Amino acid sequence: MQFILLLFLFALLTGCSSTKIPEVPFPGSPDWMARIDAAVEPRVNNTPDVDIGSHEWMQAISNQLGIYDREGHGPDPGSDEWISAVHYQVFGDQLFDTADQVYISIDGERLAVFYDTDAGTAIIIFAGRKVTLPRSISASGVRFSHDKNDVFWVKGRTGTYWRQGKKIFEGAEECR
Repeated sequence: MQFILLLFLFALLTGCSSTKIPEVPFPGSPDWMARIDAAVEPRVNNTPDVDIGSHEWMQAISNQLGIYDREGHGPDPGSDEWISAVHYQVFGDQLFDTADQVYISIDGERLAVFYDTDAGTAIIIFAGRKVTLPRSISASGVRFSHDKNDVFWVKGRTGTYWRQGKKIFEGAEECR
């Protein structure tokens, strides 16, 4: 019993640790397309043989993953927005596993952060949307922002994300 209590106290005092799983291919790369193809098995007119990376292949992927809304609107196949949406759908769980930091809201929503210390930026992934934000001045905590349209601020173990002046996410650092 004492050992379990000591183990609990050690975990509490040392904070969260991070385990990275570097198996997510670079979005848009040939390896990524092959992994998407294997995960989704796209079919065009019930024919499984479509060339990976072709326009037909991208449309089949979009249809099977539900990238488009009810009216058929969505990102252009092959665009950065399309690649991000597909990547989030297929690699979402692994994406959170490989993030530098993950925050979770009281409602269970998750926000992933990838820091690029050389460039002084943070890549924020939330609800299938990816935003790269440069580090900006902050009186306390760490702040990343772009023209006040997108702001991500970390203070202590809390991460808050604003878009267009509206708070859309607030959550605590997720222990992994």
